[in-house]
This record gives sequence, structure tokens and C-alpha cells, in this order.
Amino acid sequence: INKLLCCGPDLNSGLLGVGLTTFFTALFLALVSYAAPVYVPVGGGILWLVTMMSWLLAATVQPGVVPRSHAVTDAVASRLALVQAECTFDGKQMAVRWCYHCRAYRPPRAVHCPTCGVCVMRWDHHCPWVSQCVGQRNYPFFLAYIWGTTVLSLYVGFFTVVYAFRIPLAAWKYDAFTDEVGSALSANLLNALLIVLVAIGVAVGLICVAPLTAFHSWLVVADQTTSQNDRTQYTRGSAQANCSAVLCTHGQEYEDLCTQCEDILDTELGSMRDAEPL
Repeated sequence: INKLLCCGPDLNSGLLGVGLTTFFTALFLALVSYAAPVYVPVGGGILWLVTMMSWLLAATVQPGVVPRSHAVTDAVASRLALVQAECTFDGKQMAVRWCYHCRAYRPPRAVHCPTCGVCVMRWDHHCPWVSQCVGQRNYPFFLAYIWGTTVLSLYVGFFTVVYAFRIPLAAWKYDAFTDEVGSALSANLLNALLIVLVAIGVAVGLICVAPLTAFHSWLVVADQTTSQNDRTQYTRGSAQANCSAVLCTHGQEYEDLCTQCEDILDTELGSMRDAEPL
């Protein structure tokens, strides 16, 4: 992991999710390509591209890792863990906690992820579908990814229904595929197969991802996380302020909290050196 980019331990799971989304989108494009006006497949392709770019950013942007300290020995770490220190969080003084694994002070809302082996600020959860933790710095991209998947599922589902039931819409040519294949039976069988497969993909997207999208949208408005959705001490006072903090100023807050925690550690180490040799 570096300061800006990373690659988590669950890359295979992440690529599986991308592969399934791409597979069902490709089936949809194949299904409607002959009958639909050009804006339908183009719109589906754009939604797929936006969703994949959001996934790529969620999977590679460093989630908000608390910098480690490799110079702290076990003996010193035991003493540092007893220190009661505070940092400024949203204008309020809040306690920081010592992490024995990372040998660093972690600010409020930071949690140590046992899968990634790091402390992550505003840790929401470890998500295998983006191959890493979802935290302060990559949460906006994770939210965009699940929103993109939900909208793509709705889009594909709507136009699949239009095609399957031959709803009369302008510029749709429902017999174009039959004319291309040359056999009504073959065309109908292939259409039926594609419709069933696309419907399965849409059902998975809407049943699994849409509720998750609604839940995380509520978390943003309330400025809460999956791991801390019963705590209200972190709210900024209004839905607009909460959304701004989560989606807009998260990078600045990350840098500020990192600096404060590193300063606390340096101060405590300096005090110990002045008191006695380490």
C-alpha cells in the first residue's frame, strides 16, 4: 500500500464481480442490438463504462490507511498504549487509540482491518467485491460503483421488458433479428435464452445491490458507517454537511488526522526520550 493507490488481497473476487457485470451487459447489448434504436445500446454501454470506472477507483484508491510506525519497540508500544491523547475532529476533541499491530495512534472512526492488516480511517467494511477495505478515501467511488450497478440493472431490466413484451415504442424493429437469422424458430429460441439470462442478471443486481445502495445512501446522509451505524456523535449537524464531509472533503480530513496522529506519536516519543533513553 502506498499513499495514493493500492491493490487489496481479494482481487479474484473483485474481478469476478466485474466479469459478471460485463457478461450480463454484453448479453443485453446482443439482445437489443437489432431491434432497439441506437441510443439504447449506447446508453447501456455508457452506464457500464461509468460503473467499471467507479469499480476501478474503489479497488485501487488507497482507502485511508493510518501510517505505520516501524521504529517503535514492544516495550515502548506498551507505554504508548497507556497514553491518553486527543485529536481535533470536526472541531471537537476526541480520544485517539493505540494500535499494537500498526504501532500508531489511530483517530476516531479508524478501525484495524484483520484482512488487510492495516488501520483504515472511517472504516466502513472490508469488501471482497472491490478487493479491499472501503474507507474514508475510496468510499465515494464505492458508492458510485453500487449506484452505477443499480442504475445499470434498472436500465437493462426496463429495456429487456420492452423487448420481451414487444411494447410499441418508436423506432423499435422487433422483427429485425428474425430477418437476420432467417428462421423464426431459431430467432425465438435464441431470444428466449438471452431474455432469461439477462433477467437473471437483472434480478441479482436488484435483489443484492439495490438494497445495499439504499442503505449506504442513508449512511451518507447520516454520516455513519456500516460498522458504526448506531453512533450519532460523528454527525455534522445536517444532511448537507454530512454529505459534504463524506463525499467532498474526505481527502482533506484524512490528511489532517494523519498529521495530528503522527504529531502525537512524535511528541510522546520525544517526551520518553527526554525522561530516559528508549
